[in-house]
Amino acid sequence: MVTPIPNNVIRPPKPIAPDKTEVRITILENEITKLQDELALLKEYKGNKVKPAKDRIFLKDVLIAVCKYTDLNPHDILSQNRVAYLVSARSLFINLCLELTGYGVTFIGRKCGQRDHTTVCYHQKCKAQRTGHWSLKKDNGIRLWSDFNKIRKQLLDAKEQS
Repeated sequence: MVTPIPNNVIRPPKPIAPDKTEVRITILENEITKLQDELALLKEYKGNKVKPAKDRIFLKDVLIAVCKYTDLNPHDILSQNRVAYLVSARSLFINLCLELTGYGVTFIGRKCGQRDHTTVCYHQKCKAQRTGHWSLKKDNGIRLWSDFNKIRKQLLDAKEQS
């Protein structure tokens, strides 16, 4: 015979699994944060004195393209953190800027989180010599080269369409 549990006994609450709506809300909040960062970036560069030209790619265009491709926000790429995936994304940004924008290493360094021009030269040298993150002997290096070429193509195609 089973004895009933008295009513005055406190039972522990059942663990609640995250609802599908809660997960969806979290995903949407992350997307909103990324869009707000992109909007802030666009507003920051809106006051530039340089008038947009059809045959020109600006740093903000490169930063937005790298952020969308790597699924990071601009604050991560421009931050002082030196985590491997951030350094790879930052190196992508720097090398794309050097190749596509025509700006100098000092200007790119200053816009890339107040860095020195030697940082930009270092990333340029690593890509040219295929060392560090750009090494073709590592899977990450091969992926970085692939990402570089894809983002470069996207930016050049967008430039031609405008």
